[in-house]
Amino acid sequence: MLFRKSRGQNDITKSTQHDDRMSHVDSTVSRAKSGSSRRAGRKKTARGVRVIRFLSLAISLVAIVILLNLYQIQVKKYDRYVAAGANQQFIMQRSQPKRGDIYDSDGILIASSVIKYSIGITPSNVRSINKRVNETEIIDFTSATLEIPVEKMRSWLEQKERSYIQIAKNVPEEKAEILRSWLAKNRVGGYTFDLTSERLYNNGDLAGQVVGFTRFEDQKLQGVAGLEAYYDTILSGEAGYSYARRDNYRNHGTVPFSIPTDQQKVDGADMHLHLNLKMQEVLQHELEQIAGVAGLNTGVMGLVMDVNTGWIYAMGQIPTMQSQYPTAVPGGIDPHYWNPDLDKMVNQLSSQVWRNAIISDVFEPGSTMKAVTAAIAFEEAAVTEATEFDDSPIEVMNHTISCLLKSGHGVESVAQAFVNSCNPVFVQIGQRIDQDLFYDYLRTYGFMDKTGIDLPAETNTIFHDRPSKLDFANITFGESVAVTPLHIARAYAAIVNGGYLVQPSIVREFVNPDGVTEKVAAGQPVQIISAETSARMCKLLKEAGNVSYLSTFGCAGLEIGGKTSTSTDEFDQQNTYSFIAVGPNESADILCMILVKKPVNKFPSSAIVAQHTKRLMGRIMDLRGYQRDYNANETAKLAKNVRLPDINGLTYSEAAFTLSELDLYGFRAHPEMGYDDKVAYLNLTPGSEVAVGSTIWLTDGGDTTQVNVPDFSNLDYHSCIWLAESAGVVLRTHGLPTQGVVSQSPAPSRQQIDAQEADEVGAPQIDQAIENQAQGKVARGSVIDIWFEEPDE
Repeated sequence: MLFRKSRGQNDITKSTQHDDRMSHVDSTVSRAKSGSSRRAGRKKTARGVRVIRFLSLAISLVAIVILLNLYQIQVKKYDRYVAAGANQQFIMQRSQPKRGDIYDSDGILIASSVIKYSIGITPSNVRSINKRVNETEIIDFTSATLEIPVEKMRSWLEQKERSYIQIAKNVPEEKAEILRSWLAKNRVGGYTFDLTSERLYNNGDLAGQVVGFTRFEDQKLQGVAGLEAYYDTILSGEAGYSYARRDNYRNHGTVPFSIPTDQQKVDGADMHLHLNLKMQEVLQHELEQIAGVAGLNTGVMGLVMDVNTGWIYAMGQIPTMQSQYPTAVPGGIDPHYWNPDLDKMVNQLSSQVWRNAIISDVFEPGSTMKAVTAAIAFEEAAVTEATEFDDSPIEVMNHTISCLLKSGHGVESVAQAFVNSCNPVFVQIGQRIDQDLFYDYLRTYGFMDKTGIDLPAETNTIFHDRPSKLDFANITFGESVAVTPLHIARAYAAIVNGGYLVQPSIVREFVNPDGVTEKVAAGQPVQIISAETSARMCKLLKEAGNVSYLSTFGCAGLEIGGKTSTSTDEFDQQNTYSFIAVGPNESADILCMILVKKPVNKFPSSAIVAQHTKRLMGRIMDLRGYQRDYNANETAKLAKNVRLPDINGLTYSEAAFTLSELDLYGFRAHPEMGYDDKVAYLNLTPGSEVAVGSTIWLTDGGDTTQVNVPDFSNLDYHSCIWLAESAGVVLRTHGLPTQGVVSQSPAPSRQQIDAQEADEVGAPQIDQAIENQAQGKVARGSVIDIWFEEPDE
């Protein structure tokens, strides 16, 4: 009982305990709330840091982008933006220079340029800013200057909704400048002048691959091929510029009284060539004839070169190319073989027409290389002309090298082997020369480098770097190597000109707009063999070029040396034929070369190519004024007319081949005729007698062309033949041609010029001129009889 507590005490005790518990709970809750607040604070702080980091990153990225753009603007694209800014403040007018003209060696114009404009208007902008002239005056002046009907000009100006109307094209520069000056003077806007420049060529398809062509691009003419491309910078000149401060008028005029800054244009220099159009025409005609004989549309090429200077007088090929129309069907090509499909046509143009084969195509030189081998051997005293060799087949590395003549020539001298063109002998000559020394000479002759001619796209030769004994043996007679026609022609020039290697060149000089002449510097000639060796080689070439089967019409009365060549493609066994002629023999001056690759009509030998090359050489020497001196045999041969064979059923190519064997030259009566077309004589019949060397016109149909009869009085035999060919007639001769022509039948055509009304100074009125009327014309291809002796009564 003593320890029992009262109810009140118990309640007090419970209350106290409850309060203690509650205090503990409150303390716990307080501590929990405090921890939660701290955690929440930490979360808010972390979130804030992330936001700051994100914002910092975003600002940094934006700053980097801005800096990159500033770098682009201020550094990398500085020029562009400066130009854009300047374009907003300044106006620039560009004046195009005139492209230089091109002339041949006689001063005949080959290429010239004309500047023309296309003129357009923005009708809503056509007005005068200073109100100096009204719309009617603008219409009247424009119409009068450009020869536009006033009503048409007025109707154009009424079409204010249109942004551009072309009102004239091909406007000559003089008229365009008159209009432009008047508009500028009266502050008239809304006119646009678009310049165009046109290149005009006067050479037809003569030397097209040499001259090249241009295209109009970036407001100027640009050379694309040939000399136009090689000398583009000199021919182009320098454009002129005028800078003035721009106003904010809609037509972008200049601020009144602002002082422009001008840079005057500099016209291109005129170019004068060594190339001669008369010689080029002769070469082209000969190439077309032999292409017909060969039945080839491509792979026929030739050149005429001065051996002492390296000047190129003529350079051509089949097919030809017209500089004015470089994508047209080429001359000399059979139209039946031309592919009209655009893509294929471009490929054909690039590979066959625009490409200058003389400097870009290579071939095995064949026997023409024997002259190089002989000259090296003479220079090194390895042999003399009298040194004898057996031309029996020779074995080199299990390969047999034989003479073309199966029976061989037996033992023969070097001089005889050169004329007979015996391969085994030249292999033995090469064996007497050290191989490395031989290659050194080839480098000296320029075979290991480009010739340096002033034309684009010249290719190099192909020689073995480490030739085997068989390779070296083949090189001595011109096989297992590949050279351009120009390389071998250059070597021959050195062989016959006294021993000097010259640099071929096309351009003689430039004449700038001020009249100052600048010669084109050519490489200095380098002596590579002695004058004595050169003289000995000239004698060998004379003997080789005048064997009986090569004594044809073209070279009669002239001293011409030369060397034939035949090389065989080991893959298809087809032959390439060439002949190099040099003359006159005593003092070599001119070199002519013709090359025919893989003729369709199989040639028995290179004699046909020699025949045409000598004819080419004869015509070139006639043009240069060399006098022919016929010997008795030549006079007798020329006096005998040739009886025409029956060509019934033959194609053009077959007929031309048949005539060539008789020293006659078949030619197409019209260029559209194909090689495979069946032909007949034009105004001649089988059995007709014609002069040796005549050109015979062949046709696949009727031809009613009438031609004038030339006057042959006092001309020598060859001059008569050339004149007859150019006139379109055929000759029949009478008497020995020991003097000039004394009479002819029919008589020359008479040129009658009708009286013309004269002006005050006595000049005829051109617009009233009456065309000349020729009396006594004959049908094209007709025979004209000429007498070198007075005919018997």
